[in-house]
Amino acid sequence: MIDSKLKDKLAKLYALATRGVDGEQVNAQRMLINLMERHNITLEAFSFETKIERKISYKNDMERNLITQLNFMLFNETAVDYYQKPKVVLLYLTQMDYILFMEHYAFYNPLMIEEYKRMRKNFMDAFFNKHELFSTTAHESAEDLNENDYKAISGLMRGFQDKSFQKMLPR
Repeated sequence: MIDSKLKDKLAKLYALATRGVDGEQVNAQRMLINLMERHNITLEAFSFETKIERKISYKNDMERNLITQLNFMLFNETAVDYYQKPKVVLLYLTQMDYILFMEHYAFYNPLMIEEYKRMRKNFMDAFFNKHELFSTTAHESAEDLNENDYKAISGLMRGFQDKSFQKMLPR
């Protein structure tokens, strides 16, 4: 029986040995052979192709959608099973595919959350600016924004409806 740490290491090396590029691939092949010889393991004894059920936890719909999208992008799988309680998505993946999936998820999930927070702030700024909901005496100027935020806010503003508040009572 192969322990899980060794199994993960073998799977990562196998993935690099078969999918890597140039020196990375050659180095991974050499390391894989050495590790297998050191532990007296053959490729036949360690099945990389058996798909098993993997439970991927998610916190909200955004994370569930990311899991679904990554599954589609990486494996061209469109159908997934998911549950609300507990919040898990069931994927059927080989050990190598699971490692590949989790590496992508570990990269994209924090990036998605960071972008979402930034875009939420930009949305509010765009809404306030589009409808001129700021003080006439003091407000942040466009010069205080970085170029990416300025472009994002401008784009959002163009997408908003041109509706104006109509006073009902005289002042």
